[in-house]
Amino acid sequence: MSDSNVVIMNDSEDPPRRCCNACYFGNVDMAKAYNWAGMARGAVIMSNFFLATALIRLASDDAGCDFFDDDEVERPECTNTIYGFRPSSLIPNIAVITGILSAFFMPIIGAVVDFTPHRRYLGITASVFIVAVQAIQIGVGAETWLAMAILQALNGFVYQILVLVCYSYLPDMSGIVGEEKMNTYTGLFNINQFGSSLSYLILVSAIGIALKMNDVSLARLGQAISVPISGILLFFTWKFLPNMPALHEREEGKSLAVSGFSQLWLTTKGIKNHYGGSVGWFFLTVVFAEAGYNAFTQVSVTFMVETLKLSGGEVGLVFVAVYIASFPGTLIGVFVTKRTNPILSWKLAIISFILFTISGALVLNGPGRSNLIYIWAALWGMGLGWHYPTENLIFSLCVPKGQEAELTGFYVYCTQILTFLPPLIFTALNESGLGMQWALMSMTIFFLIALILLQFMESWDKVIEIAKTNKMKEIHVIATVDD
Repeated sequence: MSDSNVVIMNDSEDPPRRCCNACYFGNVDMAKAYNWAGMARGAVIMSNFFLATALIRLASDDAGCDFFDDDEVERPECTNTIYGFRPSSLIPNIAVITGILSAFFMPIIGAVVDFTPHRRYLGITASVFIVAVQAIQIGVGAETWLAMAILQALNGFVYQILVLVCYSYLPDMSGIVGEEKMNTYTGLFNINQFGSSLSYLILVSAIGIALKMNDVSLARLGQAISVPISGILLFFTWKFLPNMPALHEREEGKSLAVSGFSQLWLTTKGIKNHYGGSVGWFFLTVVFAEAGYNAFTQVSVTFMVETLKLSGGEVGLVFVAVYIASFPGTLIGVFVTKRTNPILSWKLAIISFILFTISGALVLNGPGRSNLIYIWAALWGMGLGWHYPTENLIFSLCVPKGQEAELTGFYVYCTQILTFLPPLIFTALNESGLGMQWALMSMTIFFLIALILLQFMESWDKVIEIAKTNKMKEIHVIATVDD
């Protein structure tokens, strides 16, 4: 892929009207490319839901479980194991592996972004790997499901690399277009990624239901459609995203691994010393909140397949409902935030999701209540649509000015550091035979911890006041002296 330069749009010029304003980013190639990357990621994420359903079925068949027989309505729980685990633990185990890889290796990936000029080539490599794995996964079947599950665990980690590299361009983009235009662009990025996800879900689910495909055939279709969509969009992403210089100079004699973890430690210590009451409590809240939300989107597939006995196409339709409901959820979040403040709005979003999850686990207790899943899909969708924009808003406003670049990478790491723990707990409860409902409700532990941590954050007015100060330049010097 050839290099490209960022073209800066003259803000004084009134851009021409386009038929699709949601896809128009002036002459800012970086913004266009970032938008394409988000749309590609939307298709990749959604394809995982169909693949997960197929992997559960194939593992169940291999374990000798016959409760996927379409002629039965009430099916006994299968306690058979395969490779030492119940088939229902497969998807949580994949999430555990992905989470552990992210927790240990993301600081090193962050060091490549921070201390070398190779972030674009890292993004290209991650993109090629993701698309190649998806192409291989078209061959998922009875003989290959275990290999595909292992590839999926690796692909989840590489996906986080892609996210980190893409996010690293946001501060540079903001400097090009300015704060006002960046706020508009951020909204368009989210809308287009959601639109890509929703369009993909509707397309694959509709084809699968119309052709009466089984779960395995639907997973193959999902990967086959995702590969060209994500491949083309990611090609143009890296065609137009530029090479960037290193953000920091690496100390002589230090490896990238040492530099990455050292940078993480100094940043953590600096935040604690200077911004503990605002950014510090925010990042701690993010660690637990994101662990819960990320795990929920993964283990909910297992819950729907195992407890409600939904097919792959039905799971796809459930997530169509989730995504559609996320739009009014975002509007609710905006309304509440304007009437109160972002911190209180975030607390209410977390409380709502806790209530939705507990009530859903109690009510949706068997195949006979599978039709009710769409009610909770709408509730969960509104909760997700409320949570993510509010969290991003708080981050954008509480970060010390001029330090967005450094703390964006730290923010991404906080969203990944504990993602392995909720699915690990889910697996432990599932393997103990306690029941899928209680395993799902265990996710709320992390939401409760996040809610408690959020209580310690300074008042919103104080957070804004603290964000206007900039002591981050002193952090590394002070932290080193303190050591």
